[in-house]
Amino acid sequence: MGVMNLAEIMDRSIEILKKYVTTIIMFSIGYGVLLFAGIVIVAILGSIFLGVAIGFVKNVIFIVVIFSILGSALLALTLATNVGIIKITSQEFFEERIYASSAVGASFKSIFKVLGVTGIGLLLFIPAIGIFSVPVYFLYKSFESTAEFVDGNMAGIIIFAVIYMILILAAIAVIIGYITIFVFSLQALIVEKKGVIKSVKRSFYLVRHNFFKIYGCVILFGITVSAIQYSIVSFWGLAVSIVFMILKFFNVQESYTTFLTMALTYSNWPISLISWCVISPIGTIMISLLYFNQRFKKEGYDMTLRLKQIQKNQEREHLNESFLLNKPL
Repeated sequence: MGVMNLAEIMDRSIEILKKYVTTIIMFSIGYGVLLFAGIVIVAILGSIFLGVAIGFVKNVIFIVVIFSILGSALLALTLATNVGIIKITSQEFFEERIYASSAVGASFKSIFKVLGVTGIGLLLFIPAIGIFSVPVYFLYKSFESTAEFVDGNMAGIIIFAVIYMILILAAIAVIIGYITIFVFSLQALIVEKKGVIKSVKRSFYLVRHNFFKIYGCVILFGITVSAIQYSIVSFWGLAVSIVFMILKFFNVQESYTTFLTMALTYSNWPISLISWCVISPIGTIMISLLYFNQRFKKEGYDMTLRLKQIQKNQEREHLNESFLLNKPL
């Protein structure tokens, strides 16, 4: 137990996944059922409010507010999945056994707190939306005024395409930056049992002075999870192609496009289930280990955990000695 480099964090994340894979799968399935029920409830409420707004209120602002609230609730339900994974990962550092049922319970109980963190994040993201709206608006207006110039002019089309691409990449970079700032909020919420605002402040503190390193880690972890997901899909596509070649060898009359579409259609559900239960949690495990690593570096928290471990071991030895001394001969 101690400060880890990036490679050690990623390696240990895979080890934790292997160690607790059964618990993680059971938790993912259990919470997935609750999440599906929540999505259905949000969809029903959304339909009801939409009908009321169109039939009676007829106010665009009211509709936007209601759907923003429902969208935030749905986002909080989804993000609360990370709570259970954080609880399971924390077993590596605390002497407590976390079962799938307790992880599901922790995720469900934390939904309103996660909603609070999500709300703060969305509020702080409003200025960024305003900043990006200005160049997009002027770019759109300039595109309208020079439409005749651009029409049929390859150079003009390329210039506008490049500008739009730059704006999109800048928006993605800013979104990842916001994610980086809030990246440890849920860990502080669950591991340190802090409130919503204190959890956000705690994340700011842990990210401060290491923003760009953590920013790069967030990107790398996301790429890693995506690469694993796409590799599974690619491997399945290769397996389907091999099966098709074998069928063709036996003169089975079937077009490749039809066969591939049918195979991917039937395999979509199990591949999605594998991704949800096994692959997606890797990202949360990596972020959780990065959170503990930041605490190790900034606060020497690894020494605190070691001292607690030594103290518990001494207490156990003392109890064993007391038991042996008091044991009747």
